[in-house]
Amino acid sequence: MSKLKQDTPLISVIIPCYNTAEYVEDTIASLLEQSYANWEAILVNDASPDNILAIIEPYEKKDKRFTIINSKVNLGLSGARIEGIASSNGKYIFPLDSDDYVDANYFEKAIKILENDESIEVLYSDTMKFGAVNKVFELEEYSLPYLLRKNCIVASAFFRKSTYDRVGGYCDKLEFLEDWDLWISILKNGGKVHKINEPLFFYRVRETESLVNTMFNDMEKYREHHDIIFKRHTEAYLTHVGNPILIARELDNLKRQNSTKSVSFVKKIYKKFFRK
Repeated sequence: MSKLKQDTPLISVIIPCYNTAEYVEDTIASLLEQSYANWEAILVNDASPDNILAIIEPYEKKDKRFTIINSKVNLGLSGARIEGIASSNGKYIFPLDSDDYVDANYFEKAIKILENDESIEVLYSDTMKFGAVNKVFELEEYSLPYLLRKNCIVASAFFRKSTYDRVGGYCDKLEFLEDWDLWISILKNGGKVHKINEPLFFYRVRETESLVNTMFNDMEKYREHHDIIFKRHTEAYLTHVGNPILIARELDNLKRQNSTKSVSFVKKIYKKFFRK
């Protein structure tokens, strides 16, 4: 696809950098190959202990579209994104982790869609996993009731900075699940979601678990974060999911009815609460 005029909207790509020195140049290369040239990349060096700063500094020196923010303390993924967005200048925000990459035509395709329909609040594409696993990242189609139950939008999605500011941005109390919480904040009062049905975003799966993935194994923190999200969006949950007291009673009833049929029980639970 041909390059677009330079008076087109600016995209701010927010790239937290932590222990990804061996991957970050692939991420940067995918930006430099974009058919859409009007972007800025804000790389947040999140007190990374590796040599990533030495790798990314030359890009900042030779291309004014790159800006590096050096954090003296580790902010975590959510904090680094918040820091990067605070320094951004774009109309649109696109979070991108420093071990993932995007198709060369993704930005151009996304901007054409977003600029033609201002009711679209979040835009993302099909996702391809690569690395330790190579297959399509299968996610349920978006609906607000389903989103409230389980995240179905990848973290690397486009949204307007004005919308981000309006809803209060990422929740700084969340060490993970911050993207899910943001999508709920943006979409719970309306707004469209658009998915481009082709794999334009590539998500790296590593042999060893990332820090964020290991947090999902901490059940206390996992429950704590879900509790934060529920309390932040209680009205939306009551409206679109239901009264938690009644849901708990339904679960108890299903459990009693299926105490000796565990597989059937799980299927009923999934169908009743997660397939709407």
